[in-house]
Amino acid sequence: MPTQTLSRPTATPPAALLARLATPAQPATPDLLAIVRRATVAQAASDSPDLTARQLSVLLTVEASAERLGVRELAELLDAPRGAITRAIDALAALRLAERAEHPTDGRLVIVSATAFGRAYLATWRGALNEAAAEGGL
Repeated sequence: MPTQTLSRPTATPPAALLARLATPAQPATPDLLAIVRRATVAQAASDSPDLTARQLSVLLTVEASAERLGVRELAELLDAPRGAITRAIDALAALRLAERAEHPTDGRLVIVSATAFGRAYLATWRGALNEAAAEGGL
C-alpha cells in the first residue's frame, strides 16, 4: 500500500499576522486588542508586578465592587473555581496588592480588598490604558 504524505499548512508570516491583529473590526471603533496590547507592553516594561489575567481580574473586581467580596463571591462573579481564586488572592497578598480581613459577622469567612499599593497599581494600569487609547493602534 502506498504511503500517503500529508502537506502541512503554511504558517502565516508574523508581519501578516500582526497586520491582521491591528486591523479594527470597524473603522470608527478603536481596536481594543491593540490598546490592551500597548498598555500591557508598557506595564511589562515598568517596575510594576506582573499579574496573570486571573490575578488582575480579581484585583479589578474587588476594587470595582461596592460590596464586600469573599472567595465564594469572587468565584461566582469570575466563573472560576474557588481554589483558583484563593491562589490568585495568595499571589496578590504576597505582592501587597490585596489583603484579607475577617468577615465582620462570620468569623469563618474572609473578605478581600485592594491595598493602597493595589489601588496605585490599578491607577497606573488605567493610565497606561488611557495613554494607549489616545495613541491608538499598534
